Formats: sequence, C-alpha cells, structure tokens
Amino acid sequence: MASTTGTNEPYICKTQDGFMPTFGHLPLSATTGGSSQPPGTHPIMTSTFDNKDNADLATKLLQRAGKLWNSCGCGVTFTATTDPKKAHFDVVYNKNGNDGATAMAFFPNNIDKVYIYPEAFNDPSTKSQLLNTFTHELGHVLGLRHEHAAAEGGAVQIGEMNPNSIMGYNRETRSLQQSDRSGLLKFYGYNNGDKIDKVPVTDFVPVFLKRA
Repeated sequence: MASTTGTNEPYICKTQDGFMPTFGHLPLSATTGGSSQPPGTHPIMTSTFDNKDNADLATKLLQRAGKLWNSCGCGVTFTATTDPKKAHFDVVYNKNGNDGATAMAFFPNNIDKVYIYPEAFNDPSTKSQLLNTFTHELGHVLGLRHEHAAAEGGAVQIGEMNPNSIMGYNRETRSLQQSDRSGLLKFYGYNNGDKIDKVPVTDFVPVFLKRA
C-alpha cells in the first residue's frame, strides 16, 4: 500500500506490514525473490473506476509496469486479459480509499486482488509517479520485499543494497534498476526448498480465479 502526501515525502508502502486479514502473514523470504512460477494474467476491472480517464491511465501504466518486469527475462510474465476466466488476479479500483493509500498489492499466495485507490489520481505529484508505484506493487506480486527489509528482520539481502531500487522508498529517484533485474534473476534461479542464509525459498503456483 502506497501513501504519498507531497513531492518531497518518501514513498510509504504497507503491503508488507505485519498481518492483514485480507493479505495474510508474510512468509520468510529474501529481499529480492519470489516464485519460480509466472503470476500469469490479470484483468483490469475498468468498470470499477469512477471515470474512463483514470481507468485508461491505470490500464496503460499497469501494462507498462508489467512489461518492465517481463523484460527481466526470469520466466515470469504479466499479461492483461479481457477474459476474467483466464485471470490469476484482478486489478480493481476501490473508491472508499485507505488512509491516503494509492495502491495495495500482495505477496505470492492465494490472494487475488491488486487495489488502486482514489489518492492515486487526486494529487498531481502522486499521479506523475504512478508508473513507479505500479512497478513497485507488481514487484510485491513477484515476491519482492522492500529494499530495506533485511534490516527489519524476516528477510535476507541478495546483492548489494541500492537506495534507488524500485522496491525502495525514495520516490524521486527510484526506478527499476539493473540491481533489481540481476537480483530477481539470481533469486529465481533457486529451487523450491533451497535456503539462503537459512531462509527457505518457496514456490507458489498461481491458479485461475474461481468465478460464480
């Protein structure tokens, strides 16, 4: 979950904060890493947005964010679909907001929604950072922790820390770095059950959403 309140404010994300009933307990994991299985396809539920312009912008930038991660070449692909029956998770707009949050994603598990909140579009400085925000949140879907997560416990660092990592909090300078790419490739090279500094690597296999 991202919260931004001004141009000079740091990027605050709560996707990996503690326990949330909807998003589950965080697994022990590496700072860079996740499942060796592709997260798969996702429909962008444009009908949930309050206006077409915001829906179109979110669709365009989410697809760009997915392509950035796809270009890493780790065997994972994000693909938008118009067929809800062929989706592994939904991207939906939640008009009720969440304490200034712009978006919230999930770590690899059985959770099936990425939320976008009104704050993503209400502030010009926040709106200008949406590509990085969506790239950051999709990084969580891949299993990536925050760049500083190892210092907080429950995670290990792969490679050198980079303050400009897309998974960091420096909203003015962060972008998808070569260190993000190389760290992801290294992590996805591990097998299920391997350990990194005694922290287990766990594969999660995505499943298609069940529709009524």
